[in-house]
Amino acid sequence: MELLSQMRASDAHSSKCQKLGLVFSETYPLDYAAYEEANAEYNANELKVNELEKEIEEENEQLKAEEL
Repeated sequence: MELLSQMRASDAHSSKCQKLGLVFSETYPLDYAAYEEANAEYNANELKVNELEKEIEEENEQLKAEEL
């Protein structure tokens, strides 16, 4: 949730830049860097969650198969 909050914090500046035809990364470099960092960490976390969910699903399938 914290990472999503950090990414949303830059949405206002990004939107403003788009409306004015400015480049967000050049106009607000610190906000852009914070967004990029939060986004990368968020994506890595999402991949890890997906991997863990897949492992749990596979383990559950194995347990079901062993019960038969």
